[in-house]
Amino acid sequence: MVVEAAKEELARHCNSSSEADVDTESLRLLESSLDRVAELSKTLLKKLDEVHKLQDTFENAVHSLNRNITSLNKSHREGERKAASKANESLAEYHYLIPTAGGRFARLFLGTHNVRFQRRKDRMMFKEQYESFKQSCVPLFIALCILCLVFQRTRWLHMLLQLLLAYYYVTLALQENILEKNGSNIKRWWIIHHYLSIVEAVVLVTWPNSDSYAQFCRPLHWYGLLNSVIQFFQTRYQKARLYARRALGKAGEMDVSNADSSAVIVHWHEGMKILIPLVLVGQAFQLYVSIVLFRIYNAHRTEPHILLCGLLFLIMFFGNLSTTVYTLQEKAKEKEECGPDESRVGFAPMLRKRSPFRQFCNIDTQQQPLHTSIWVMW
Repeated sequence: MVVEAAKEELARHCNSSSEADVDTESLRLLESSLDRVAELSKTLLKKLDEVHKLQDTFENAVHSLNRNITSLNKSHREGERKAASKANESLAEYHYLIPTAGGRFARLFLGTHNVRFQRRKDRMMFKEQYESFKQSCVPLFIALCILCLVFQRTRWLHMLLQLLLAYYYVTLALQENILEKNGSNIKRWWIIHHYLSIVEAVVLVTWPNSDSYAQFCRPLHWYGLLNSVIQFFQTRYQKARLYARRALGKAGEMDVSNADSSAVIVHWHEGMKILIPLVLVGQAFQLYVSIVLFRIYNAHRTEPHILLCGLLFLIMFFGNLSTTVYTLQEKAKEKEECGPDESRVGFAPMLRKRSPFRQFCNIDTQQQPLHTSIWVMW
């Protein structure tokens, strides 16, 4: 063993060295640490083997139960179908113990590899890397948008920006698929929004350096600059909300800053009065960009990618706007239900029972995405 070899080396060193060169106490502590590591490694390997065997047994039992549920669902007797439905609901509470390969998008990149982390440390580290990645990219996008506005005829610079955006959205979509399987309550629209953004970035990268692109590049990069600035302020606001909700005990540790909750009203008057107008201006600009694309397409009917870009911008505009309106309606309704005192302090009744999965990930069952993000989409 490696540990035994290290101990023999220590013994030889002690025998061949003078007392002045060797601190016997330090060597004794080192040898004791090596013994402890060796003992713990044996125990850990034994426990892991037991856990893996128990995991296999549990998965086989789940597969057997699923087969029984499927069989009962095909039955013509109503009582059997109801029993199957109740069993399926009970089984759903333990799905966090079953390995999963993530969504279809995650499987495209990772195959059928398990993406559900069993250790809290791994979940938290992955979430922190996700948050850090988003924050670190915003200043880069702002700088590149400014450079693209200054050097409007430098096509390779524009393509570099679009390639970085494609990488950015692919990474976000992949990470969010994994976070969703580990308990983060990320609204589905924002993952779909990232899929659309990937397609948009690819279309813009492959857009020829033609007259149509020359007409479109200026409003495109102004839009990108505006949204990058909005995302910068929005990220700061969302992180402040998330920290406040955690301090109030209303947010789980796996909640991310783009999956805010309407269960607690924090900084509504201070932050949202500034953020909401900025978001609405950005969405209006998004509609303007789609209209510009449709006008350009009327003059260049032989270039279908212009029409595709216009449709993508229009779809994302309606999706973002509907999410924002829904959020504002939910906020107004909750303020009425909670009353002025509760909404100002930030406490709202939370009486729903927490499922084992939420307890396992320390996530609130009442969490609803509140943010009105439009993200960065050129």
